Amino acid sequence: MKKLALIAALGAAAIFTACGDDDEDISGSSVQMDCKVTTTDNSATATMSAAGFTSSTTFTVTETGYRMSYGGYDAEKYEPMDINGSYSKDDMVDMANQVCEMYK
Repeated sequence: MKKLALIAALGAAAIFTACGDDDEDISGSSVQMDCKVTTTDNSATATMSAAGFTSSTTFTVTETGYRMSYGGYDAEKYEPMDINGSYSKDDMVDMANQVCEMYK
């Protein structure tokens, strides 16, 4: 069950973070994408930055599972998602690290 929620969360994070209003494709360019993970007592945040834009995906442990929320560039377009289940802070760190892995 955790793996299914993780796959869904990472898929959503990839879609939401990669979506934007730009029609330009940077996949073949020399734009440097940086990503770092920071943590608190009950959350982990993957912060991505490239070409002067920054966005973040935060995974926070809740009483019923975890919440995935977005910040930075275009964040107002995306509502936080609540996922039910049993998760720990370590799970949140793993998810944030996997988000950063997608941008290497």
